[in-house]
Amino acid sequence: MVLAAITLVIVVLFIKVESRLLKLILFFIWILFFPNTFYFITDLIHISRFDFFDQVNYSVVFFKNLEGYIFIIFILFGTYISVKMGLESLNLLIIYNIENKIIKIPEFILVIIISFLSSVGIYIGRFLRFNSWDVLKPWKLMESIVSDTSVFTLIFIMLFTLTHLFLIYFDQKERGFLWKK
Repeated sequence: MVLAAITLVIVVLFIKVESRLLKLILFFIWILFFPNTFYFITDLIHISRFDFFDQVNYSVVFFKNLEGYIFIIFILFGTYISVKMGLESLNLLIIYNIENKIIKIPEFILVIIISFLSSVGIYIGRFLRFNSWDVLKPWKLMESIVSDTSVFTLIFIMLFTLTHLFLIYFDQKERGFLWKK
């Protein structure tokens, strides 16, 4: 969640600085850290290590597994908070862009690009085990991406891009569609 919070700090700095070069650098750093906000969704897989029930003679027996339920609550709160921080940082960035025309492409295209890049980042983090700062090793990173690309890779990235867009849409709906013209 600390990595997710970094996106908020970066976007606030982005808004406050005057230098276009510094804005560009901060935007690039934000793009590198933004996947961390939605990455938490993939941590839901860890719930599977707990046993909550068993099927015995066509009936279900539930276990009183307090540790497992505490873990579920922890991971769900962490996911919720991380995604909300990501959505807030994205909103701040898009609203700033609407007001100042820094990036001169329509907001929905920018959001699709950011969602796609974030999904690529999530794939790289979950399956190739790279971190945001591994961008400093571009050849190793590119080699791993190229050698690992498969149909699964593409479907995973598209699934997560759609997940981003779905969550962004409902966040915007809840906020009253802040980006409308």
